Amino acid sequence: MSEHKIPPFNGPEFQIRLLRLSPKNAVSFNATLTGKRTRLLLQGSLEVFDFDSAPPFIGLSYVWGSQENKQPFLLNGDETHITKNLAIALEHLRDVHQEITLWVDALCIDQRNDQEKSDQVSRMRDIYKRAESVRVWLGPSSYGVDLVMDRFEKLGRGILNMGMQEAVFSSPLWDFNTLKQVLADKPQDSILPLLDIFWKLQGAFTDLTLREWWSRIWTLQEFVVAKDVVFQCGKKLQNLDVFEIAVVSVMKFFFFMKLSVFQTWREKRMQPDNYSYERGRGLMRVQITERFTIRRGYVDTQDHSRHSMGYLLETLYVTWINGGELKATDPRDKIYALLGLAWDSDSLGIIPDYKKSIQDIYTEVVGKVIAKHDLSLLLNCKYNPSSGLPSWVPDFRQGLAMSARLTLDDEFCAGSAGIVANGAQPLDGSPNILGVKGSRIGRVLDTGTSLMISEQDSLDFSGIRRFISEIEGFLLQSASMDICPYGATNGDYEGHGPTWLQEARYRIPVADAQTNADFHSVGRATASSKAKFDSLMEFYRLYDEMAGQGQSLSPALKASIMKVWELGFNKWGHYFGIVQDNHGRKPFITTNGYVGVGPEEMEVGDDIFIFLGATVPYVLRAAQGSSRSILIGNAYAHGVMDGEFMGKRPLIDLHLE
Repeated sequence: MSEHKIPPFNGPEFQIRLLRLSPKNAVSFNATLTGKRTRLLLQGSLEVFDFDSAPPFIGLSYVWGSQENKQPFLLNGDETHITKNLAIALEHLRDVHQEITLWVDALCIDQRNDQEKSDQVSRMRDIYKRAESVRVWLGPSSYGVDLVMDRFEKLGRGILNMGMQEAVFSSPLWDFNTLKQVLADKPQDSILPLLDIFWKLQGAFTDLTLREWWSRIWTLQEFVVAKDVVFQCGKKLQNLDVFEIAVVSVMKFFFFMKLSVFQTWREKRMQPDNYSYERGRGLMRVQITERFTIRRGYVDTQDHSRHSMGYLLETLYVTWINGGELKATDPRDKIYALLGLAWDSDSLGIIPDYKKSIQDIYTEVVGKVIAKHDLSLLLNCKYNPSSGLPSWVPDFRQGLAMSARLTLDDEFCAGSAGIVANGAQPLDGSPNILGVKGSRIGRVLDTGTSLMISEQDSLDFSGIRRFISEIEGFLLQSASMDICPYGATNGDYEGHGPTWLQEARYRIPVADAQTNADFHSVGRATASSKAKFDSLMEFYRLYDEMAGQGQSLSPALKASIMKVWELGFNKWGHYFGIVQDNHGRKPFITTNGYVGVGPEEMEVGDDIFIFLGATVPYVLRAAQGSSRSILIGNAYAHGVMDGEFMGKRPLIDLHLE
């Protein structure tokens, strides 16, 4: 293989290379290919243009794919090799008779030159904005996927012709009833039957939604900033407006059917043969609709609040939100791919530099976001001393997990009530050290058992019961203290117990959060949560009577218990589901009686602090051999989440390493 030559940039202005992809009927001869006709070989040429005067071009949004089994490509007369994914995409894109002009990152950027990569990546947003159109390559097709794409055209075009876009986009993803009612009121009656067809095509639809393009971080920016988008799967092409409205409508429909199937299963204790929904896969992957939402916000409203670097980092890499991890071949691109979407990237002063290490890039960006905005990114931190990162810097190389209800409930203000500036920032000359101000709630006296939810046994009755029982035990221990932070004395909890104890029993296991009937919208726990908690405790009493304490369950007994569970699901199911969000967390009590839930890595002797400007408390551990602290993770501490503790003790300067 000869080394292909890349035409150099040759002017003071910003320049790009464009690929002229030769048509299929082009014929070339080349010594490296032994003079054989190369009609079937992919071929093209690169040309350099000043960016502002470049001719119209199509920006290709695709996934590089494996570096194995590369395919030949004749570029500027020299043979080079490209990934199989790119070769398949170009084969489907090229015309029979006419040359087409493309911008393809793998070929148009000299991948061997880190400085050029940094320069071009910093203008990636401008390149995809400048493109006449962006072609989203989802991959090769199949018979079933072709049928789905054809039905998308009919469904999407039909809804657009009916003027139903607002009904599709204005309601939440899980609200199909609104759309169904509006469609039923229209004289056209072909839309609902068409949706029914998708239930039979859900395997192919799942195939389409599991294509790797949806899970790559670079493709998000390429899609969001484009002025025109065309989706292509195999030879099937579809404009964005038709494709988007069809996908969202079908996903709403599947949400509706999923809930209906679950209801049928609870009532009849059976699962229909045509139901193949798999948890966390395909049909319900929220990252798909999140892409559409981000694009509409970016294009239509330029909503800055939804496009700050902090917001994007907090949401896009949290696996429980997106149903899957957004990936990048180079971990540094987990940051750089967001620069074109973040409205504050210029003011943050983040410049792509592929000479920097992953650790330096992550630390720099998180430090700047915290100093300019707030402490929200600390919610994503998980103790991992082997990461090579400061404890206060989330590791974006892996999917981020956290206590969902702590982060989504904006009502918490443990240290942020009335606070305009938190004063947190990396120390001058020590970028790996974060300076914050905080007030210590107390030192951890004891911890319970980490709640671990098994994929094989998500209805782990014994684990949930132990979790709740340990919390109750800590509450009784707090109530028996000479000075209880909740105001109780030794005699107060006799009988039914004081009001604070009754509230704490049901609030702490769910971090004071409550979902509505749709399982999605979240607010603070109310009397409804108490009723569900009481019902769940009643179920456990029945469970103990049926099973006997500590005895193994026979299949017949398990079936009987499940029947009781299903019949009472509406009474306690929502509460049980929120308790499960504490997966990987455990109860604790401090030496001065505060009770709550924290990360599984917390230990006796750790300290619970509220940082100035933070919404929730955090667990800190003294660093060995210094006066600094290590961040272990976030916590829920009953009685401090609304700012009650701030002002009780002086703020002190803390240095997190």
